[in-house]
Amino acid sequence: MPYTSAYYPFKIRGEYPQVYIGPTKPEVTAAAERKGFTVLGRGGPNRQMVILGCRTCGTPIHRRSRVILFNNIDCEGCSNKKDEVAAAAIDGELVSTRPIGHRHRREWRLKCGHVVIRQRGNMRKAARGDNEAGCEMCREERYAAEAREFGWTLHGPVPNKPGYRRYKHTCGAVQDVSVGNMMWGDVACHKCSKGASARPSFIYIFQIDLPQQTVIKLGYSRKPHKRLRHQLGIDLNVRTKVLRTIPMPSGFVARVQETEAHNTLSKDNPEWVVPKAAYGDQINTEGEIYLPAALAKIHELVDEIAERFPPRGPA
Repeated sequence: MPYTSAYYPFKIRGEYPQVYIGPTKPEVTAAAERKGFTVLGRGGPNRQMVILGCRTCGTPIHRRSRVILFNNIDCEGCSNKKDEVAAAAIDGELVSTRPIGHRHRREWRLKCGHVVIRQRGNMRKAARGDNEAGCEMCREERYAAEAREFGWTLHGPVPNKPGYRRYKHTCGAVQDVSVGNMMWGDVACHKCSKGASARPSFIYIFQIDLPQQTVIKLGYSRKPHKRLRHQLGIDLNVRTKVLRTIPMPSGFVARVQETEAHNTLSKDNPEWVVPKAAYGDQINTEGEIYLPAALAKIHELVDEIAERFPPRGPA
């Protein structure tokens, strides 16, 4: 039985569904009734579709016969109404139920006036007070304002470092700083400041002979020996050794180079990374611990860093 040239007088998902002449099985009709819907007919994008009307809100929808028989049926109208209530609860507005390119998300206008794309579940949690419906644009504007107070300009996010932003100092230097430190002005410019991050530092390689296994640590510190014996919380009975140190012009440069080395190791040879669970509280660090098999590669990376930053001779 063919489609007709007629269309239903209402839209479903933005289109008028075409009428299809054909019977609806009694079991499909009964299942729809049990689930709160009335069968209005056949039609829509294919012959398997049945046109339903929600008995709660009156919204028309279409679903395949098999879905009606064996699955729960969600009414877009009822869901959209819940989204509108959630938006109103946080002084916002539901703008679009189907923003382009975001099939499973909704478009919302927040209290501040900015429009965002969010999952409906997160917004409903915000309406219940379970989380914050924060605005990313307002947050970045706040970060920019905080930075300006201390002579910095916000440049944007830092890839793979969610708690950091990239800033430019009045002297022209660009560096990555945690947003928490910038909020309080707890930051020193690596180019012009005399603060801790601008002082000379070292990249180090430590060997730590834990009872269960020997591990290698790559890191940076102004005082590597103090870092090893006092700051890492290693038991005094554990044998340790400073395998290597190389000087760096500043703590900032040392941190950047060390981070790049860790990224290379974890990306190219993740099997060398020792998880925190393997050493627990035996070493006071959350990561940067490797198996001895990584030592040759670590030396190679440190060699490359040393070539990029040769020791400075006397002025």
